[in-house]
Amino acid sequence: MFKNQYKEKSYVDEILNDGFTSKYLLHEMKLLAKHYKELDFDEEKRKDELYSFCEANIKDFNRVAYFKTINRALNYATNKDEALVQVDNTNISKSELDYIDNLDIDDNLKKLTFTLLVLTKLNKTYLESRDGGLKTDSYYFGGHHNYRELTSCSKVTFNKKSGIKNIHDAINILDQKKIVEIVGKGNIKLLFMYEIEDDESDGILVDKFDVIGYFYDMYKGDKKIKRCENEECGTLIKVSGNRQVYCKECWKEKDAELNKERCKRYYKNKKI
Repeated sequence: MFKNQYKEKSYVDEILNDGFTSKYLLHEMKLLAKHYKELDFDEEKRKDELYSFCEANIKDFNRVAYFKTINRALNYATNKDEALVQVDNTNISKSELDYIDNLDIDDNLKKLTFTLLVLTKLNKTYLESRDGGLKTDSYYFGGHHNYRELTSCSKVTFNKKSGIKNIHDAINILDQKKIVEIVGKGNIKLLFMYEIEDDESDGILVDKFDVIGYFYDMYKGDKKIKRCENEECGTLIKVSGNRQVYCKECWKEKDAELNKERCKRYYKNKKI
């Protein structure tokens, strides 16, 4: 879900085209309900559309079993005035990159700090768009779910040899280095955000949010980081050989196409 977290309009398009895309049904139903609201459907029409979509896209759908979930999604859309938000990318400037490069920490922690910077800027842009331009100068991050996503999209691996066994060890080191400040209840204050000069100089444009750490690796010259050659995808991948040109998802689709073609040729030759 994280790759679509800030791209709600694209996420809705994907759901409408392919059906429910994850195990987070309630979240996806909420987005659909907001979408129907943006189409100026009244409450009854939104209810009919959501039930119809569920019937078409949930195997063995049962209205009674899904009543509470659908009702929560419809109520959410009714009580929320904000529109669907679309944040396609965020820019990390040269001064921000230079600041991270000059920190007295190892490359893994620099990549983690880069990811924290990206996520915080994304979240700030998202909230400002959702809340009608209300801005905040406070930079906080935390919570169990957010830490899990930070670990995943940073592409940082932890091991005992490095002395950093997990994300909590990493955050503790950043706290000791005065890069962040642990403020309790799993939250941290991003002190480094206040030290970086605000400018729009050329840097890195991050547009894939589930592989943020790979953007830093690419910036640092890692030759193993490449773009998926499916133009409709374009996500960053870490290749293990010269023949790898697609991400896992695109390769599955490509392999299915190739297998279909092989089957066609096989039966064609068999008839001949």
